[in-house]
Amino acid sequence: MIEICDFRKSSGKHIPDIVEYVKDYMKTHNNIDVIVGTDSQVHGSRTTFSTVIGLYDCGDGEYGHGMHCITHKWYGQKYTKDQKLLRLDKEVEESVNVAILLRDHGIKVKYIDIDISPNPKHKSSQAHPGAVARVTGNGFDYRDKSHGACVTRFADFQVKK
Repeated sequence: MIEICDFRKSSGKHIPDIVEYVKDYMKTHNNIDVIVGTDSQVHGSRTTFSTVIGLYDCGDGEYGHGMHCITHKWYGQKYTKDQKLLRLDKEVEESVNVAILLRDHGIKVKYIDIDISPNPKHKSSQAHPGAVARVTGNGFDYRDKSHGACVTRFADFQVKK
């Protein structure tokens, strides 16, 4: 389970308490949508994960003003190619855990971005129904790759650096 003190700004600056940080950010910025997503990549003998909380400034309704992303980069077991669906499930599990943590502290999460395509031509699509069930079963809305899930793109950037 993710701890509330494991997040950093994209600059690398440590955030001591993610819940307080998000609450404070939302107090000083109007129309913020909170979006959570996780991506991973296998490197050598371990898997690098990055869970991201995106704070999207919706702006005046016509145009947004961008997204402030905070990330938790962590390492897990090595997942083989045959275990890709398990790795995708782990990504969704961690995103849901963070979303629940935020919700339990009164922060509304707009979406959980899942890094899975529903397109059956991709093997990962086999994990899509289970991922959607996990997210919606916990009371959250989701966006997948077909909806341009931007938070998982930032997470992808984080696991590759």
